[in-house]
Amino acid sequence: MLHVRAALADWGVQIGDDEECVEVARRLRVLMGLLQRLMEQYPDDPRALVPPGFPPPGAK
Repeated sequence: MLHVRAALADWGVQIGDDEECVEVARRLRVLMGLLQRLMEQYPDDPRALVPPGFPPPGAK
């Protein structure tokens, strides 16, 4: 939980200790883990991380 708070603090986001904040932090931790696994699976192809329907990286 502290590493999630530290990462968010780097972005200027502060979270509290109430139940809702803890749930948000838990979900963010899960999303961060999924993103990390995707980045490890497709390290050389950033297009693989773009969901269908979104413009590819570098598109204007």
